Amino acid sequence: MRKLLLSLGSLGFVVVLLGASSSSAPFSDVSPNDPNAAAIQSLQEKSIINGYADGTFRSTALVNRAEFLKIILEATDFPVETALIKGSACFTDFTGAEQWYWGYACAGKQLNILTGHPDGTFRGTNTVNLAEALAMAVRAWNIPQPVYIRAPDHWYDPYMQATAGATKLFDFMPEEPSRK
Repeated sequence: MRKLLLSLGSLGFVVVLLGASSSSAPFSDVSPNDPNAAAIQSLQEKSIINGYADGTFRSTALVNRAEFLKIILEATDFPVETALIKGSACFTDFTGAEQWYWGYACAGKQLNILTGHPDGTFRGTNTVNLAEALAMAVRAWNIPQPVYIRAPDHWYDPYMQATAGATKLFDFMPEEPSRK
């Protein structure tokens, strides 16, 4: 998925939380003429995004589950620093040398922003899809979800419907849960 947070932001999830602030060095690959330049700069100034070690933003790169979760946690009012759980293996695929995102994933799980997969894995390096991203965003910002008389057909239906109602997101993009 292409920097979905920026799309969600322009529809009310993040931009509402961000205001003008002091200037910081722009990413070397973001032109001032880029239609998302102001949003990217605002996210950078708020330390919600850092970009890559080479000073780029890579706006066409796909975002993985770990990166998206970190952005969500940094964009909310959660005390991320105190919630990070170091040295924890809260998902079954957390084996071997600890990865940079394990603390964020365990914090996301503890804060009920993230549930992981039914088999107990997080799969942080997998590209996040629309349904997963919306589920994290809806949980993080406590967006009201629809109430069902019977269980929904798909796990992601409440998140897709909550987002559609709150933001009119699907007026701007296809309603495809697996979209990356």
